[in-house]
Amino acid sequence: MGHGTHDPVLGRSPAFHLTSATYRCGQFEVDPDNRSLTRDGVGIQVEPRVFAVLLQLLQRPHELITRNELLDSVWGHRYVTPSTLNRVITLLRRALEDNAEVPRFVETVHGAGYRFIGPCELVPPKSQPAAGLFAPPAYARPPARVTTLIGRDPLLAQLAELLRQNRALTILGPGGMGKTQCALELARRLRDEYVGGIWFFDLAHVAGADQWLRSLATALTLQPDRDTDPMADICGQLDGRGALLLLDNCDRIAADIGAAASRLLRGTAQLQLLATSQAPLNFVGECIVRMPPLSVPADGAPKSPPALADIAAASAVQLLIERVRATRLDFALTESNAATLASICRRLDGMPLAIELAAPRFAMLSPTEVMDGLDHRFSFLVSRAAGREARHTNLTALLDWSFALLGPEEQRLLTWLSVFVHGCTMESAIDLASCLGMAAQNAVEFIGSLTDKSLVSVDVSTSPPRNRLLESVREFALERLGRSGQGSAARNAHLECMRRLAMRAHADMLGGRMRQRIEQLVHEEGNIDAAIEHGIGTRDGLAPVQEMLGALAVYHKARTHLAVGNQRCERVLRAAAALGVPPSSRLLLFREIAHTYLLYTDEAPYLDAVQACDADSDVWGSALASAFYAQWLANMGRVDEAAARARTAQSAAGRMGDAWLQSIAGVALAFTHLHRQQNADAVALLDTLQHASDDLHQRHFVHAYLGLGHFRLANDARAAWHWLQCLQLANQVRSVRGAAGSIEGCAYIATRQADYPVAARCLGMAQHLRARTDMPLFPYWVDHHAQVVSALNTALGTRQAAALVDAAASTPEADFILDVAQTLERYAGANMSAGS
Repeated sequence: MGHGTHDPVLGRSPAFHLTSATYRCGQFEVDPDNRSLTRDGVGIQVEPRVFAVLLQLLQRPHELITRNELLDSVWGHRYVTPSTLNRVITLLRRALEDNAEVPRFVETVHGAGYRFIGPCELVPPKSQPAAGLFAPPAYARPPARVTTLIGRDPLLAQLAELLRQNRALTILGPGGMGKTQCALELARRLRDEYVGGIWFFDLAHVAGADQWLRSLATALTLQPDRDTDPMADICGQLDGRGALLLLDNCDRIAADIGAAASRLLRGTAQLQLLATSQAPLNFVGECIVRMPPLSVPADGAPKSPPALADIAAASAVQLLIERVRATRLDFALTESNAATLASICRRLDGMPLAIELAAPRFAMLSPTEVMDGLDHRFSFLVSRAAGREARHTNLTALLDWSFALLGPEEQRLLTWLSVFVHGCTMESAIDLASCLGMAAQNAVEFIGSLTDKSLVSVDVSTSPPRNRLLESVREFALERLGRSGQGSAARNAHLECMRRLAMRAHADMLGGRMRQRIEQLVHEEGNIDAAIEHGIGTRDGLAPVQEMLGALAVYHKARTHLAVGNQRCERVLRAAAALGVPPSSRLLLFREIAHTYLLYTDEAPYLDAVQACDADSDVWGSALASAFYAQWLANMGRVDEAAARARTAQSAAGRMGDAWLQSIAGVALAFTHLHRQQNADAVALLDTLQHASDDLHQRHFVHAYLGLGHFRLANDARAAWHWLQCLQLANQVRSVRGAAGSIEGCAYIATRQADYPVAARCLGMAQHLRARTDMPLFPYWVDHHAQVVSALNTALGTRQAAALVDAAASTPEADFILDVAQTLERYAGANMSAGS
């Protein structure tokens, strides 16, 4: 039996290796007849000359072997330059993880030759078992490893344990995710556990289970009759053998193979099955593991990008660098290219095949040019390297293969799902499917089928879970959607889905599910913008866009996402004006709410919204517009008008049972009390609103004015407690202006407590934060602010007070806010445990 037919690692189960003695060198084992070098059972690929030199050294351990002896025995008296032997020794040391300076295995005797100095134990051959002739033929053995497998060690450990616990394991994943290489490496690592051998079959081009069973029968030296079922004979041969069947690429005939696998496992006692597929084989006893992408670096904000070490730790980056070095030996991860390499890996979704296809481009292009090339990934990511299957030479071929596995309805739904940006919930997917005429139950089944076939992934880390297409799959599906001529219809359906989602979210947020819906809508930002982009292009699209945005007003306010919300409103209003479409009352209302928190003006901003809502008989909209109008009137000193508007809004909120609206109106009425110096009345009213809704943004306003009311009542401890709550809530919702209010309040208490340096610094930071938001102090604070400035000038002197105020802006905001929180805690004293 010739050596050339053997995989150095996997060619046979150990029980069927040629039975020569082996050398054990610590963690390494050298098998001369099978020409294999392993470390802890894992194969190490070495060149034939390297292996030959190793054998020469092992045959005379601890003896000097001259350079001429090595050259004669390995190269057969042919002229070879000294550099050739030097190179071979270097490769040998690399394989043994040895060091020329401090050798553990191969010692250089300068000017003479080499000596093997490591442990070397000659292990006698094992006795051949009676079943030793049972082994897969050469064509049914797994192929040898060609490249290293990167980033899969934790997964391989998990798979190994599952395969020990289950008789059948299927590795599921989309095309190009590395299922085959992972399965082969798993088989290599577990080869000692299968005395019956590992039998490998690639089913990519097999027409059905019957054809595969005939191949299996032939490998077992059976002569199956094409007219009879070979299952009984196959089970008879495999029963009790402890073999592993490795079935690769079961995608197209998954159910057929599943039925055959079930019969095989029932008919044998020890046989196990390891399969790779894009769809489950669906039989009793099948254990399924979904193949994850390689890890990619986190997408850090521009001001806080991931550290170089974090980027280097991502397995997708490790694979990219390893493959690039095949053509550019000097390529390395550096500070200058790290961010670009991280972006490339993220855009490729950590898909190993896509990374493998991208790597050769670095031979001629810079990382930035490769990144730009991904804009045309289907023509850019192409490989003509020998050894790749046709469907793995480019992404189009790969995805064409996967797409062909789907039925017509699944194909249509997949292409329509591509209009979602960053995925969608099952709720939205059902909405989209209903526009295709699919019933909800059918839509759920089709989504489940697309998930089973690895074209849709489910992110269960969010609530509710989100269905997502890998970026390459999404671009492929979008291209198919365009070719189908259904692109406009799909985007109309997407807009309708987002409108329905916004309406449901609005109702839920007012019905006590504020935090849950905000958490969901944060993930819909891309879909919201995509729906706006499509809707504003036509008159018919503007109506659902305006309805969607109007329903999202509460979300934008509660999340303090008002700058973005205002930009969206203005964009839609400009499009409506250009097409001669009147703006909706809710959209006008949203714009005015945004203006309240972004730029307070002397112009009456709410009358248009109030009148538009009244004209539409929109009771809730009219009440909300009146509540915000009341706040503006109070700030303008028109207190009687403000009180009337606020009470009208309060009454409507009470009739509707709307706690959120009750809080908005209540704050407006409290403003009128503060304006009239009715501080006890303001505090009493605001006390009832502390927990009126789940809108943390609204709650922080309530605490801000409770703090001001208590301060006016000379109750500094209570004021400090409320301003501390305001500060904490403002941080949660990222309200810079809310934080500024709490810091301003801390300055008031500090002045009253004669902590003048603290007061000056707080006043300076509050001014700095307000300047960032371009918002002035509301009237109720102005007198107190002036009193603090006067007190500081008197106590510290004008120059020192101004210097402390100015210096505050140079302190990091996060550190300053932490200091203010501790100061407010100190001022609150006993109130910290007593609550509000």
